[in-house]
Amino acid sequence: MRMGYTQPRLITSLFLCLCLCLGAGLAPSASAATLLALVDTGELYTSANGGATWSVQSTVPVSDAAGLLAASNASELFLASRAGVVYRSQDAGASWSAVGMVPASDVVDLAGRTDGALLALTGTGLLWLSTDNGATFTAQASLGASNLVSLARGGDGTLLALTATGTVRRSADGGATWTAVGTLPASDAVAVRPGGMGSGAAYYVLTDTGLTYRSLDQGGTWTAVGTMSQVGMRGLVEESGDLVALNRTGLTARSTDGVSWSWVGTVNQVNVVAVANDVPQTIGVPEGPDGTPRLVLAPPRPNPIRAGNAAQVSFELPQAGKASLDLFDVRGRRVAVRPAETFEAGLSTVSWELPPLASGVYFLKLTAVGQSAVATRLVVLD
Repeated sequence: MRMGYTQPRLITSLFLCLCLCLGAGLAPSASAATLLALVDTGELYTSANGGATWSVQSTVPVSDAAGLLAASNASELFLASRAGVVYRSQDAGASWSAVGMVPASDVVDLAGRTDGALLALTGTGLLWLSTDNGATFTAQASLGASNLVSLARGGDGTLLALTATGTVRRSADGGATWTAVGTLPASDAVAVRPGGMGSGAAYYVLTDTGLTYRSLDQGGTWTAVGTMSQVGMRGLVEESGDLVALNRTGLTARSTDGVSWSWVGTVNQVNVVAVANDVPQTIGVPEGPDGTPRLVLAPPRPNPIRAGNAAQVSFELPQAGKASLDLFDVRGRRVAVRPAETFEAGLSTVSWELPPLASGVYFLKLTAVGQSAVATRLVVLD
């Protein structure tokens, strides 16, 4: 069944708000990132002007933060300590709650997959997976390396993992399998990050001594491109297309290309332990020019659903065009596809007969031509 946009806008908006409140909350992601920096005394600092000035947002009971990220939207933040405790904030970092535990004592970084799963990497090379917002983690893979320091995901879903000695491993299947792809001449690497979540065209590595390396082939080859006048570099993050780097004393540098760097501000605190931005890594809804979501995908009905049954999927498009649906498992593998079809602007509902699937959590993604995709969870029962 498909409905054209014949209902009043208010009714449509109320329907979608109700659906989204009952299911996965999909809030808009910000067009300009807010930078996040956590110090070893637990204060979370934020900067809304590219690192020029910083202010305290909250205090977290963590002195050994290892990973920090925004998940489904700019307000939902996750934090993992080296000891494995996972904290969650649903108000942009103003308040935090302990939600789960990674069964490891050497967590070094946290990343989010596009299907909504959280990934935690340990220094000894184990990758842990959570599909329930950090409540529980299961072993996903062993990277076959030690001395790991950083984990990053590009805009195309590719994962890169980095050792302190410059060895880079890559995964194209959501972290299930890994391949050694490249090495850079460093013994003090601290972070690997993409040069923009949208394209995933470039990755950068930052070293403790301020050297920066760039790869244009997903980690296969690396070129030294820049250096900074400070040592003790701690974190690297992207903000509005630029790169931002912080050292342990809070000095903040900015670069458009990783080659030339300018010192722009300071956190004014020692021992920065984690750096991130509030750009969603998992599932999010991009903003349109007026600040409203360009695409809206409501949770499918029924949910949970019995394998082999038909799901009713409702979504809203800002303009007429083709849209398709994809279903992914928790490892990021596509298990079902509903081919692209043309829909009118506004609210549409389709009936999708799912193939036989094993019971578990799946992720539904809506893709419209020329627009980003959004996703929501679907639970399948035997």
